[in-house]
Amino acid sequence: MTAQQQLQHRLDLETKIIDFIEQHWNVESIRTQQSKYCPVDFFMTKDKQVRAICEVRTRADSFEDVKKWGGMFLNYRKLSTALKMSKQLQLPFLFIAYFMKDNLLVYWKITDDSGLIQVEMTLTSRSAQDNIEGGNAKKRVRNLVMIKTEPKTIKNVVF
Repeated sequence: MTAQQQLQHRLDLETKIIDFIEQHWNVESIRTQQSKYCPVDFFMTKDKQVRAICEVRTRADSFEDVKKWGGMFLNYRKLSTALKMSKQLQLPFLFIAYFMKDNLLVYWKITDDSGLIQVEMTLTSRSAQDNIEGGNAKKRVRNLVMIKTEPKTIKNVVF
């Protein structure tokens, strides 16, 4: 599978996850454009009111693998923007992750309704490619936040 096909597969999977969340939690979503950079994937709504800011991640690894590494990573730039949005809009920020190896869907409530952080996190850095195309892409250091708090399980589900 090419890098572009892998990206499209993950985007399709994120769409299925959001669809599942809508049904499972009896909510609706306002989705952001996948073709453009946006700090969050969707806004969760209920009764025509925005109730949460949400980011979705898919991982080929198992949840146990992530625990061995010490926690779940989230891009610092995305996180800091989402935290500002949460505080300004007085909405919780939810980080939803699907682990493909064990078909586990979990979430972290990163902030509460007033934008206050509810999880333990540490800032770290690591090298990453500038783009998923690979090739001659240069490596750069990315600032990442490792979420150390245990998530809440939504469901074991196969997409």
